[in-house]
Amino acid sequence: MTANVLVRHGPARRGGARAPRRRLARSLFAAGGPLAAYPGPALIVGVGATVLAANEAAQPLAAAIGAGGATEVIAAINSALAGASAQLQPFQLAGAGAPTALELLVLPYAEAEAALLLGRDATLERSLRAALVESRQRYKDLVEASSDFAWETGPDGSFLFVSPGGALGHRADALVGRQPSEFVIAADGADPGFPFSARDPVAGVELWFRTAAGDSACLVAACRPLLDNAGEWRGTRGLARDMTEVRAREAEFARVRHRERLLAYLVRTIRHEVDPQNMLTAAAAAVLPALAAGGCRVHRLGDDGSFRAAVETGAHADIDETPVLTAIRDGEATVERVVGTVSLLAMATRHGRRANGALSLWRLADQPPWDDDDRFLVGELAKQLGTAIQQIAEQEALQTISRTDPLTGLLNRRSFAEELRRRYREVAAAGRGAALLYLDLDNFKAVNDRCGHAQGDAVLVATARILAAHTRGRDVVARVGGDEFVVWLEDIDETAARAKAQELVQAADELDCFSVAAAPLRLSVGVAVRRPRSREDLDALTARADAAMYEAKRAGKGRYEVAAPPPAVAEDAAP
Repeated sequence: MTANVLVRHGPARRGGARAPRRRLARSLFAAGGPLAAYPGPALIVGVGATVLAANEAAQPLAAAIGAGGATEVIAAINSALAGASAQLQPFQLAGAGAPTALELLVLPYAEAEAALLLGRDATLERSLRAALVESRQRYKDLVEASSDFAWETGPDGSFLFVSPGGALGHRADALVGRQPSEFVIAADGADPGFPFSARDPVAGVELWFRTAAGDSACLVAACRPLLDNAGEWRGTRGLARDMTEVRAREAEFARVRHRERLLAYLVRTIRHEVDPQNMLTAAAAAVLPALAAGGCRVHRLGDDGSFRAAVETGAHADIDETPVLTAIRDGEATVERVVGTVSLLAMATRHGRRANGALSLWRLADQPPWDDDDRFLVGELAKQLGTAIQQIAEQEALQTISRTDPLTGLLNRRSFAEELRRRYREVAAAGRGAALLYLDLDNFKAVNDRCGHAQGDAVLVATARILAAHTRGRDVVARVGGDEFVVWLEDIDETAARAKAQELVQAADELDCFSVAAAPLRLSVGVAVRRPRSREDLDALTARADAAMYEAKRAGKGRYEVAAPPPAVAEDAAP
């Protein structure tokens, strides 16, 4: 196929003047002609948009002109016929395949009797330009999505560019021209300009940056140095992302994990103990290092509203916790006070809804104050200790029931026997004196028979009250039978034992109000004295006291008798 052809489009024109122009037009595209080797579309158009000649590449454009399309091209042709040249930017030329983007130069030709159109296929260039624009937009979108701001510094280290959105509340124009060191919060010895003055590529650099509001923000930056053709450093370009919220969440998560580990440690320490008293001791020992406390006490709250320390550990054990415990007893769940040089934190322990004690800890006043984590841990520990304190109270109640007479509250026979054996061993080992008194109510049966057992119970309770009122706190008093009582007195000689027996006999006069006619209530007392160096065993001492009590009854009741001493042995003799 020849590259240069003559094409006529549009209506045929008659007249001899047109023929020379057609020949001239053909000569342009003929072999060796000026446009024979033109690589793009080239055509000559006459009056009335008549295509006089065109090369192969111009056929689609010639067809569009001849069909009356390409109106902007036809307008440019008419301008050329009027003597003016025109240049058209790329426009889409539809064809059988994909649209073609052409750039056209339209020039007057043959004394403005025709127009010369020279075109260039700009399809590839236009596609490349569109791809470049799209690529730049994609890069811009990715930068904005992956960072909070982008920046560039110059040779003097100041900001040359900050992304239009600014940074951390600062406007972009408020940062440009200023040194990054004005905003970076640098640690001691750190370079306040890094990474904005980095000479090597860096990534993941963490720094603190002052916001426009004056707060501190944690940034993570990545950057690359800018070098000129000679390899000299000319600045740095990079991205920065605000990680303040992320770091805050990480710190909160770490704090919660630490708190949970401490709580698990404290609970595990307590639950490893089976005995509730050991639970309290283990908890007090574990909580000191866990909360950096100087001391700890676990208190039990009695039925009378008073606190008593069940466990205490650490320094400053002499501090006065009375105001704190009073506040807890009055209903406060958590109390914090500064007492002298220590800061106290106390929380009520509970079983169900009732407070049954308190857990108190203290630190020196110049140590860090108690925070929410401390309060949480102490509160959780107090819940555990409330259960342990209740278990101790229940154990003590069971022990009291098993050891005491339910009517009088005195020791019962079994518990008295156990306590007496222990006491007797201690007295014998130390070579001390003691006395055992057996007591029996006179005429008690008459009260039961005539007044009923309720009145008899009242007599027994009154007798227990009399014995408790006329003995020392370290003496042992017990009910060992229906109307039989016993008293153990330590560090006492026979003279004092006789005086105590006489005192009890006389105190029994208080029982007259329960007596029936001709049968006064009285006490018969038998006394057995153990001499300091006696080798007499407990059974023998008990037998002597019991025999002396029956001797008092036979002698008339309402009196005491002292048992004769045991047979003398060498160990009993005085030196």
